[in-house]
Amino acid sequence: MNRHVKAFTATFKIPSVLDGSCTQTIRPYGNKPVKVGDEILFHGWSGRPYRSPWSWRKRITVTAVTNIIISYHHGIRGLNHQIYSNWGEIATIVLAKLDGFDCPLSLRDWMEEAHNLSKKGERSFQVISWYQELIECRK
Repeated sequence: MNRHVKAFTATFKIPSVLDGSCTQTIRPYGNKPVKVGDEILFHGWSGRPYRSPWSWRKRITVTAVTNIIISYHHGIRGLNHQIYSNWGEIATIVLAKLDGFDCPLSLRDWMEEAHNLSKKGERSFQVISWYQELIECRK
């Protein structure tokens, strides 16, 4: 098991992550890929990212990871096959909704803006999911 620290700069998504209604994030495939069983400490910023203290924290354990490739023009495909799910297809619509976006094109535009998804190319990402435990309240 590895431990990761990851910031949330998508401010529109933070409330749903904190209340447990969003249990997925899509991140670029990096030098230290996330694996099932890894622990992630998510956090937000109180001001300017990387220049201010953390505003919140949430520790999760990764329950599922899917490696994907996102193409600005073609859509999304898994690493092990060449089948694209185009931006208007149900698979990309569901993926975007699970990640807190209203539509797949909003997801695509966020990936271009926040993660340097080139309009001319494609980039590898990881869909990282975690399970939100239900806490039983007792009187």
